[in-house]
Amino acid sequence: QLAVPFAATCDLLGLPYVLTAALDLWNWRLAAPGGDPTNPRDLEMVTLMTGLKAERFFHALPCSMQARIGPLVAPLCLAPGGLVAPLRALRARGRGGEELEEELVWLLRGLREALEEWRVSFSEVWSLVDRGAFYDTYRPLLGGSPPEGTCLGGVAGGRPVHVKGPSAGQSAVVFLVDAFLGVRHEGEAAAFQREMAR
Repeated sequence: QLAVPFAATCDLLGLPYVLTAALDLWNWRLAAPGGDPTNPRDLEMVTLMTGLKAERFFHALPCSMQARIGPLVAPLCLAPGGLVAPLRALRARGRGGEELEEELVWLLRGLREALEEWRVSFSEVWSLVDRGAFYDTYRPLLGGSPPEGTCLGGVAGGRPVHVKGPSAGQSAVVFLVDAFLGVRHEGEAAAFQREMAR
């Protein structure tokens, strides 16, 4: 029974009961040797609930996008303290910093290229994911609980609990890029980001 440890872990961490989209990070393999993990057409999912092409590409697209930005994750995490702050300090003292500046320019160029590729990937969604198959067959499986809740065996004394479905918006790399660039969301976008961060 997975419900009890799942609920206990969520309770311990103060998190809502959420089915996560993180499965995109481990539920894939290259369709053929030498394939490109940044190309969704080169990926196949190890496990699918429906077997539909719409489901495959619904997961392959964000997986390929994360593969594209993967090499930049460590530099993005380290940049504020390891590049930006020292560069500012050197500039404030009128000293060089050319090497740090070159690293920062490399990182910004890499991020620009990755985000441009993300834009292309977003434009391909509906050519790869059939709307009818997605909304009629697969999306209902991702919806979390019905309005009346779901009974998880051994959890909440058998009372219904509410479980949220997954979203690619839960990806940590989206939050990382926003934080690095200083993006501040407002209104519905801010509420969505706060919900995905929980």
